[in-house]
Amino acid sequence: MKTRLFTIAFLGLSLVLLAGKTSAQQMPSVTVDAVNLIRSGWMAGGYGNYRITIKNNADHPVTLVKWTAHWEINGTALPGEWGGDLHKTLAADATETVEQIGYLPKDVVAKAGAATPYMAGTVEVLDNGQTLQLPFRFAVPAATLPEPLVLATSRYVGCRLMKSRYKDFTSLHRALSWMDDCYVAMRDLTGNTPYKGRRIIYTESPANPYWAYAGESITLNTNYVGSTIQDFNKGLISFGWVHEMGHDFDDGIGQWYIWNGPSAEFWANFKLAYALTHIPSYIRIKWDYARGYPTPGGRVVMTGEDLLLKFFGLWGDEYLADPSRKWQSMSSDDIHTFFQRLQIVYGWDVFKQFFRTYQRLKAENMKPPSTPEEKLSLIAAILNALTKGDLVPLFQRWRFPVTEDSVKAMATQYHISA
Repeated sequence: MKTRLFTIAFLGLSLVLLAGKTSAQQMPSVTVDAVNLIRSGWMAGGYGNYRITIKNNADHPVTLVKWTAHWEINGTALPGEWGGDLHKTLAADATETVEQIGYLPKDVVAKAGAATPYMAGTVEVLDNGQTLQLPFRFAVPAATLPEPLVLATSRYVGCRLMKSRYKDFTSLHRALSWMDDCYVAMRDLTGNTPYKGRRIIYTESPANPYWAYAGESITLNTNYVGSTIQDFNKGLISFGWVHEMGHDFDDGIGQWYIWNGPSAEFWANFKLAYALTHIPSYIRIKWDYARGYPTPGGRVVMTGEDLLLKFFGLWGDEYLADPSRKWQSMSSDDIHTFFQRLQIVYGWDVFKQFFRTYQRLKAENMKPPSTPEEKLSLIAAILNALTKGDLVPLFQRWRFPVTEDSVKAMATQYHISA
């Protein structure tokens, strides 16, 4: 009994001493945690997303300077670093999150072999004159689909989906026929044949941060393939499939008229609007309705013409009515409303000639404008010439950065005349 009591007493003393030692330790003034948001992994040659969380545990503000990252295999850093400036004061007891989309190169996966690639990096923080380099590290497994892909093709497009998908894809032939029709329509609008006429293939891939993304192989997020097939089977065309094809028709010429990210999305949807109002098949699409007008809400089944007039044609009114908003804040749909209204007034033939003007400039070995302002002024110059009118006041009403002088300068530089 005495031995047992002595043991308990000694253990109690040890716990007191241990507790005292623990309480004497100080929490780091700033901590960093980073997490891979797609734990199942990223496709080799594909995208994933991650979050870096920075917590200021101090009783005074600190300065966040920058973050950097690199790939690492078995503890060895690979060449090539990326990151971004932060330049932000983080108040005491405050948290900052950095949301990022990353890309897992195929060569990193190949070098890793059976090992798991890691993303590692540091966050640089300035704390009372002291520079802290705070590390982070997380695993990025290479993701694959659970079954092989099977290719089905039509004249201009194809789809490469998991084998089991085809059991439920009862409308496959009709879906591919619709996409062929969209291809022909976009070619008619732009005068462009992307990827030297090779088929555009819709390819199922592991989960990623996007619904899909464009390319000669259009990458489809596996999480949405099943619902897309169900829509096709119900007689609804896929907005996403047509939208991504719209991006593909920028191949070789998009650098002339895409001035920022939202404008890239707009031009894809502008081609979509043409396709969905010109293909021979009667199609419908499930989409939002009548921006700014009282409606039951939610998504409804629309014709292509309804989508053009009642969605794209109306969306930008809220931007136009808010003079505090600048052109840089325009969403893709705000931009779309401006150009779709020009199309409604002047017709699609003007835009057929518009795209072909860029084909001509490219064939003449001219170089695209280098700034958004110059690209917008060239767009206005081309449309002025094709409509035989002065559209500069319209561009200015929508607060685009064009002037009579800037438009004339672009017209002179690129030999644009009515």
